[in-house]
Amino acid sequence: MHRRWRLSLRMRLVAAAGLIALAALAGAGLATWGVGRIGALIAEDKAAEARLDALATLSARVGEFAVVAVEGLTVDTPEEERRTRLATRSAIVDAAFARVAAGLDADVAAGRTEIEQMRRASRSIGLARMRATFAALTRDVADTGDSDALRSQLDGFATRFSPLLNQAIEEDRRARDDVGREIGALGARLRRLALAAAVVAAAALAGFYILLVRPLSLRLERVAGAAAAIGRSDARVLPPDRRDELGHVLAQINRAAARVRRSRAAVDRDTARLESLVSARTAELSAANARLERVDVERRRFFADVGHELRTPLSVILAEADIGAAEGPLPEEEARAGFRLIGQRARRLARRIDDLLRIARSESGRIDLEHVPFDLGAALADAMEDARPVARRGGVTIDADIAATLRVEGDRDWLRQVVAGVLDNAVRHAPRGSTITVAAAPRDDRMVATITDRGEGVPMADQQRIFERHARGADARAGTGFGVGLALARWVMEQHRGEIRLDSPVRDGRGTRVTLALPRAGETAGRETEAAEREGAGPGAAERGAPAGEAGP
Repeated sequence: MHRRWRLSLRMRLVAAAGLIALAALAGAGLATWGVGRIGALIAEDKAAEARLDALATLSARVGEFAVVAVEGLTVDTPEEERRTRLATRSAIVDAAFARVAAGLDADVAAGRTEIEQMRRASRSIGLARMRATFAALTRDVADTGDSDALRSQLDGFATRFSPLLNQAIEEDRRARDDVGREIGALGARLRRLALAAAVVAAAALAGFYILLVRPLSLRLERVAGAAAAIGRSDARVLPPDRRDELGHVLAQINRAAARVRRSRAAVDRDTARLESLVSARTAELSAANARLERVDVERRRFFADVGHELRTPLSVILAEADIGAAEGPLPEEEARAGFRLIGQRARRLARRIDDLLRIARSESGRIDLEHVPFDLGAALADAMEDARPVARRGGVTIDADIAATLRVEGDRDWLRQVVAGVLDNAVRHAPRGSTITVAAAPRDDRMVATITDRGEGVPMADQQRIFERHARGADARAGTGFGVGLALARWVMEQHRGEIRLDSPVRDGRGTRVTLALPRAGETAGRETEAAEREGAGPGAAERGAPAGEAGP
């Protein structure tokens, strides 16, 4: 019983929708039938007019045949020419007969019932008689050489032919008039049906609104008001309603309102307690942030001071080594070789200090990139030279396949540092005895360099995350070195209108390939203007202070 009452509203809506659908289908069917029937009647009317035109044409062609026959005897005309003209006119009359016959055939085919088709087919008897009469006239005229006899033959033909023709014309006129009357009657019937359908539709809509839509709208307004009150925490109880779907909703709202009232007091108490906790934790967090900021400032200052302090004695060492190698008082070749070795090591250490200072500046957001043409191959060679000592200790070989001329435009030191950081990561993750391949060559309008190792590879979930700040691979191992992290490397490449991409695995489920692509020299015009529009050459708000450490490949 309860289930039946719950379905009552749904069933009423379904019944109303069904009635509307049936009314729409009935109206559409009536309109389709009416249009089709009127179209058929109009076609029949046009066919009757066409048959009348064909009969009129036939009458005119028969009259022209008679005129030609009379002229052939009254005017001095050779016999052969007379017969030729009569044959031509006879063929024209036969064509007119064929047109009339085609119209009658079409009329028979258009009959809706077999009886109607038989009735229409009976009219072809008169046509056949007219044809026979004309055929007899044609034979008589061809054999007649006397004008008086010809006139007698024509009079007899007219006496027999004219009633048949008039009867055919009168039948087609009656058919045309019948079609016109039927069109008028059908139009009046359709108008009455349309008016009745409109009255029924209006009554159905009025009953649908009064019996279903209006009561349902009032009940829905009450539900909406109760829901809005609950949203304002002003719960109120609705009076009981019908036991249908909407009544069930009203009961649920009443229960929800009761729960809201019970929980509101508890929420108020929890809110007050939460506000006090938030205030205390906010104060603690502010103090902790202040401490972290002070520690970070001191760390950066120390990092920059260490670089500057180390660079001063190294400059002296480099100068003394260069003097000893060029003009040293020792004649021995070993001494010169020693000085050269000192110079090489000192330059390498100086380069590391430059890296350290550069990273320190990047942490503080002060990066000034140069934009000058240089050979990317030379920068790659410098980075490989820096990485080879670490690679030898790890039992890793670095192979190079670098094209002869790779002219790009940008900051050579920063791009070398990007390559050095990628190589450092590759060396630390390559297995002992494996080979790291560094390749570079022009490709379309870019210079493309790739660093490929045979390490354990990078999980797919980490391949995009490792380009974010402070990100490390899930299995990254600790390491040392001054190479830039992948987040900062990506920023440097973007500032050069280039890109950095990581692909893993490379082959057999292992290995990582890092691809660096840079525009050719001369392809980056307008870079300084765009950089100025971005107001600063640093990594920006999102990249400022990019990680100086390494991100595991």
